[in-house]
Amino acid sequence: MSIWVGEQTCGRLIRVEGTQAHITPNPTFTFAPNMAEERVPPPPKPRSLNQIFYPPSSTNASYFQILDLGENVQFAFSSQYTTMLPKFSGEGDAYLFLSEFEKVRSMMQFPNVSQDVVRLRFIPFVLKDSAKKWMHGLPTNSISTWDGFVRVFLRKYFPNEKNYKIEE
Repeated sequence: MSIWVGEQTCGRLIRVEGTQAHITPNPTFTFAPNMAEERVPPPPKPRSLNQIFYPPSSTNASYFQILDLGENVQFAFSSQYTTMLPKFSGEGDAYLFLSEFEKVRSMMQFPNVSQDVVRLRFIPFVLKDSAKKWMHGLPTNSISTWDGFVRVFLRKYFPNEKNYKIEE
């Protein structure tokens, strides 16, 4: 008969065969000096699988850092605005999309609201499929201006490799 025993010097398991099998190891435990004094935090409250795999969507932080509009400024847009805007799914010409987006957006006027705020508020409604997934993967509060968004957007959807191919 054979058993597995923890080796004293390095702690790895070794197999003991035959006549030595009747020897039972005497494990020794070492405690840190303050181990008895440390307080163990209580275990987390149990959650259902639904809570674990489908967290509330309100917990997602925004990737856009949009400035406060002020007390007297009302900014609300209807669904007719979003239907007029061009959609971008990650395929196609990124420069053409930005140009058409800007043309349509320029027809919309919101008094006392900066153009950066209008652009950044509309962008989540026009990105679709892989472009929407990319946008959701951006770090929290990583974009605060329209120029910042355009720079990150073009870096993703019109990388330098495309510039090199055009120049050749």
